[in-house]
Amino acid sequence: GYHRLWEEMSRLFPRSIRLDTPVTAVDWSGGQVMVQAAGQRFEARTCIITLPVGILQAGIIEFRPALPQAKLGAINGIGSGGLIKVIAEFDTPWWQDRIGSVPNFRNAAPSAFSNGFMDPFWGRSGPPTLFAFIGTPHVDEITGDEERIRFMFLNALAEMYPNVDLESELVGLDVADWASDPWTRGGISVVPVGSYQLRADLATPTPPMFWAGEATHTRGHAECVHGALETGRRAAFEVLHAIQPMYASGPETP
Repeated sequence: GYHRLWEEMSRLFPRSIRLDTPVTAVDWSGGQVMVQAAGQRFEARTCIITLPVGILQAGIIEFRPALPQAKLGAINGIGSGGLIKVIAEFDTPWWQDRIGSVPNFRNAAPSAFSNGFMDPFWGRSGPPTLFAFIGTPHVDEITGDEERIRFMFLNALAEMYPNVDLESELVGLDVADWASDPWTRGGISVVPVGSYQLRADLATPTPPMFWAGEATHTRGHAECVHGALETGRRAAFEVLHAIQPMYASGPETP
């Protein structure tokens, strides 16, 4: 899973990472940043804001002074799309007996899992596993009800494979309900038609604060992990340039 990526990226400074330290206020006046979090105070020359749009819209973090109107317009203009991911491991790849080894499949009938069921280990070694997403409009009806989500997942498979004893095959099942998660309050960012510039407005630096996260990606990879990673790299360069301006000495300067 993505924890391997996290471990690789954080291995040089693991002791600097603070978990279970929710931020309540960010003071970006005076040319530096002071962050209040879990009764503690952190000060720095700059900071990078990577909060999900749903958290920014909820207003649970106070910015001092208030954010510029253009930034607020971007935050409130970009939608926070609900998303639920269900992933299940089984004893055997029982679906292959009927359809063979394929990366994904779906039921022909309308379903909350309209994008189908996917095998994350297709073409490589790994346990028999399937995952699927629930998006709009179904997510609004079931978010927060993990038992119902689990039932819908297994029931959708049972409709396609009525002769398979899914409960006996099931090793484990996990639900990532980002729509009801208080630390995300959504799954992906969504912009209205004709308003793609809102992503650029959200990405625009407000020194000493800089902005990253999938919602700030402006080159087609918003809503994706690699889009989020690219914006983090972009924001890091913006911070470095703010601290010590970098200028190209020639056309071949990296």
